[in-house]
Amino acid sequence: MNPWKLNGVEGSGKTPLANRFSGELLIIGGGRCVWEDLEKTSIGTVMVINDIGCHFHQRVDHWVTLHPEYMPGWLHYRTGHCYGEGAVPKTHSHKNHKDISHAWEISNIGGTSGLFACQVALVMGYEKIVLAGVPCDNSGHYFDKPSVNTNLKDNAVHSVWQWAKNNVFEGRVKSLSGYTRDWLGEP
Repeated sequence: MNPWKLNGVEGSGKTPLANRFSGELLIIGGGRCVWEDLEKTSIGTVMVINDIGCHFHQRVDHWVTLHPEYMPGWLHYRTGHCYGEGAVPKTHSHKNHKDISHAWEISNIGGTSGLFACQVALVMGYEKIVLAGVPCDNSGHYFDKPSVNTNLKDNAVHSVWQWAKNNVFEGRVKSLSGYTRDWLGEP
């Protein structure tokens, strides 16, 4: 159904936001290092991933998830606290669901919301992407107690990010921390 390849990303279906944006995008994930990473960069156009959208107090332009069933609750929390100057972000996922404004049928979503976010950003036209709080290194989430780590399958995660680096990113994606910094380089 209507296959496409845009800015290195392959998919099918509708692409109403394709190439509608440009410039630099800061993608903020929920890694334990997120607050430290944010100290290292300036805030401009912002895309958040999953839970961090509930706790990042500044303006959010885009919100991405591979867990669309949580978006209604996350949006309710964020808007209830009046974060981000009352602006409602565009919401993105891999499938339609309540409160998802754009469903992207991307061929290889990669299994992590961070990788999916990078691909959505590229399709939308962003040329320079910086990751904050997306270490993919099992260090845990910002909301975990210090003794809790995430359970990423390192080899599988590494393989799919390496594939994206070699076949999709073309040097346009950099990271501030963790394995993704090692794989993609620093901004």
